[in-house]
Amino acid sequence: MRGVQMDVASEQSVEKAVHTIAAVLQSEGYVLHALVNNAGVQEGAFVDWNSMAAYENCMKVNFYGLVRVTKLCLPLLKASRGRVVNLTSIDGLRALPGNSAYSASKHAAEAFTSTLRWEMSAFGVSVHSVCPGTFKTHMASNAPSKLREIWNQSLRENREEYGNGFFNRASSLVSALMGAASSRQHKVGEAVAHAATAWFPSRRYIVGYDAILFWKPIRDCFPEFLTDSLVDLFLFLFFLGVRPSFRTPSPAQEAMSPRTLPVSSPRAVTSPRFAPSSPRARELMR
Repeated sequence: MRGVQMDVASEQSVEKAVHTIAAVLQSEGYVLHALVNNAGVQEGAFVDWNSMAAYENCMKVNFYGLVRVTKLCLPLLKASRGRVVNLTSIDGLRALPGNSAYSASKHAAEAFTSTLRWEMSAFGVSVHSVCPGTFKTHMASNAPSKLREIWNQSLRENREEYGNGFFNRASSLVSALMGAASSRQHKVGEAVAHAATAWFPSRRYIVGYDAILFWKPIRDCFPEFLTDSLVDLFLFLFFLGVRPSFRTPSPAQEAMSPRTLPVSSPRAVTSPRFAPSSPRARELMR
C-alpha cells in the first residue's frame, strides 16, 4: 500500500496526486478500480450565525473538492471501467435546521452523483453514493464546540436577537444528538467496500439506524408539508420559552394589513408601522 497526500481544495495538489497515481499504476501494471471521495468538513449553525466563509468552506471541500478529484480521475476510471463511490450524507437527502451549509453542500454532492451516474453509464463506469446518518466521528464530537465558535464569531446584534438562552438550548440539543450517535462506524466502511467491490452494488446506501428508521421514511413516505410541520412542532416545543422575540403579527404582516394602510398607498411597504427589529435591518431599510 502506498499513500499519496492530497488537498482536495487545491487544483494543483489534486493534479499532482493524480499524476503520481497514474504513474504508479502504469509502472506496476495496474488500473484504477475505484475512487472513493470521503473528504468533508462541517459548519453547523443557524443561517443568521454562519458567515459566508463557512458556506464557501463547506462547498469548497464537500462539493468542489469531490467534483475536482472525480473529474481528474475519470480518464483512469473510463480506461478500467471502474467505479466512483461518493460519501455524501443523509443531510444530502433531507435538509435539517441548523445545518444549512453542510446540507447544501451534501445536496449538491448527491445531485452531482446522480448526474454522473447517468453520464458515465455509457463508459461502463458505475457511480454510487453512501449516505451515513449520525455516527461518532471526530467531526461529530467537535460539533458542539464548533457551534460555540460560530456563535461567538457571529454578529453581536444576531446574538442579542436570539439570546444566550436560545443558544444554550441549541447547544444542548446538538450535544444530545451527538451523544446518541451510533458507534458502529464500521457499517459505513462495509457500505463503501460493497459499493467498490460487489458484483451488484446498490446505487445508494443509507447507513445508520437514524437514517434508515427515521429520516429516510420521512423523506420517502410523507408529503413535505407534513414533515415540515413535524420539524416545526419539535423546534417549537424544544425552544419553548427561549425563542427569539418574534412579533405576532410580524412587522411585515402589520405593514401590509388593509386595516392599517389604504390599498392604493404607493408606499405601503415603507409605512412607519413597518419597524425592523434590529439596527442592521433598520440601516438596510434606509
